[in-house]
Amino acid sequence: MPVLIAGKAIVASRRAVELDSTQALLWYNYGVSLAAAPDPVGATGAYRKALAIDSTHVGAWNNLGAIYGGQGRLEDARHAYEKAVELAPSSLQARMNLALAYLRLGDKERAAQERTVIQRIDPAAARQLAEFFQEVDKPTTPAPGRR
Repeated sequence: MPVLIAGKAIVASRRAVELDSTQALLWYNYGVSLAAAPDPVGATGAYRKALAIDSTHVGAWNNLGAIYGGQGRLEDARHAYEKAVELAPSSLQARMNLALAYLRLGDKERAAQERTVIQRIDPAAARQLAEFFQEVDKPTTPAPGRR
């Protein structure tokens, strides 16, 4: 997002939450604009405020997971994506993000389980994502000195 547009989005969404700080959607939109800036710390705070108002906001959970993943906080990312999937089991985006989090954590079995669900939700998307899942299909080699 170009800097000028991102700046305007931040100003507009900040003004919206100043006018009505009780709306989860306004805090979520503010988080989106801050994440695009990029301001992951500010975005995290905005998503947390959205979730404090509405703990069922799938987009906030999903985007919070993305920020955590980008910061290397993989367990936190996994937790956020699991919440998103719990709330919206047919969300392809949340399922893909959860599968990626499992892969990054080295849990190929759970990533493969997510692949199976993704294939049921949207077979065409699953075919397009076949390259992504090549990592799941790679055999696991034991660490040196382990059998």
